[in-house]
Amino acid sequence: LTYASQQESQADRFMRKARSIRTRLGGDDSLMEPFPEKPKRMHWQTYWRLQREAGELENMGWASIAQRIGMEI
Repeated sequence: LTYASQQESQADRFMRKARSIRTRLGGDDSLMEPFPEKPKRMHWQTYWRLQREAGELENMGWASIAQRIGMEI
């Protein structure tokens, strides 16, 4: 038996991690929605780090998808 995550492509893995950060911040897991607001009692530095990580993961995910279908970015 295998886990579903073991069957994911690299792009899917990046996007899943970005969605999990959005959910952790109390937002929707949709990448098309605006990035969630900072939760109360969270340090700004932590929020900015998570925002940066989510952005990087989304960019790597979209780049991986573009590479897979043969597009140049």
